[in-house]
Amino acid sequence: MGLSRAELFAAIRRDKRLDPELSQRALAEKYGVHRRTVRQALLSAVPPPRKKPAPRATVLDPAKPWIDEMLREDANAPRKQKHTARRIHQRLAQEYDFDLVSYSTVCDYVLARRPQIEAEVLEGRRHLTGMVPQVHLPGEEAEVDFADVWVRLEMAADAMRQRSSYKDFLADLLEAECAEREERRKQRLVRDANFPRPKRLEDFDFAENPNVTPELVGTLSDPAWVKAGQPLCLIGDSGTGKSHLLIGIGTAMAEAGLKVRYTTTVNLVNELAEAADEKKLTRLIARYGRVDLLCLDEFGYLDLDKAGAKLLFQIFTEREERRAIAIASNAPFSEWKQTFTDARLCTAIVDRVTFNAHIVETGTQSYRFAQTQRKRRR
Repeated sequence: MGLSRAELFAAIRRDKRLDPELSQRALAEKYGVHRRTVRQALLSAVPPPRKKPAPRATVLDPAKPWIDEMLREDANAPRKQKHTARRIHQRLAQEYDFDLVSYSTVCDYVLARRPQIEAEVLEGRRHLTGMVPQVHLPGEEAEVDFADVWVRLEMAADAMRQRSSYKDFLADLLEAECAEREERRKQRLVRDANFPRPKRLEDFDFAENPNVTPELVGTLSDPAWVKAGQPLCLIGDSGTGKSHLLIGIGTAMAEAGLKVRYTTTVNLVNELAEAADEKKLTRLIARYGRVDLLCLDEFGYLDLDKAGAKLLFQIFTEREERRAIAIASNAPFSEWKQTFTDARLCTAIVDRVTFNAHIVETGTQSYRFAQTQRKRRR
């Protein structure tokens, strides 16, 4: 009938007033609408707002938090130091291994999101206007008068109490900013490593596993072996601390500024198989090749078919003597032939992961089983 929602509601209410015996079904048939619409019109003359459709997931969704973080960093940065859309697109590929979207997609999102981020930062900013008293003669020390600077209130208060010079105050500000940025970078690298749970080397109980010594762990916490591209093999039965050491070492490397990626063998093989089906295998292997340390857990738990073994072999070949890889396995090297159906391929993989490698045997006594036994005795 060409009526707007407001006109439709007014017509239904008018007909009902003229003929109170008119049923909702009859009104719905007359105007060609659902009875729910008729009930809404009889309850209120104002049509309810239309429901907004749920936003559809896009390929850019995983990268939106990273882009927002970069745009928030730009809030206080000079104009020439702000991120361009092209620089953001490059950082997504280089630092986050995210190269699934085109430059135009990133550009459109940045163009729409940057004003929103700037408005949020401006709204959430809380500051006081203050000054550090001038205690030196003009020209005696360096002065800054060409820009407005937002400072932390506690640092400004300390500077006023200590009667610090402008130079010392500015040095303290720069030191605090650098420390904060470094801490955020460490947190981002640890988060991007995709560890399943937090584990640190400081929490490892050496008394429960004498096979692992503090000196050995101290050596592995030094990133020198990762930078040299040397492998690490953690061999031992279940419950002996292999995953704890693997995640702890990976966390230490990430906090040292290296790019780390954690995954299980089964997940990696499945990811490679899906990429091969979608004709994206080369891109995925190159992405894993850019990671400084690949932590591969649960190696040898499940048997791999010939196709899966060949896909995994490409990862080892891509990283050989260039990028470090750390493996946690519950099977000794002599039993790896049961995991790989091709004996020749198994020999090649063992040869690559043991050349110049750090091999740590965690033993056979399960820490989890011992803890369970102690609880039962109590």
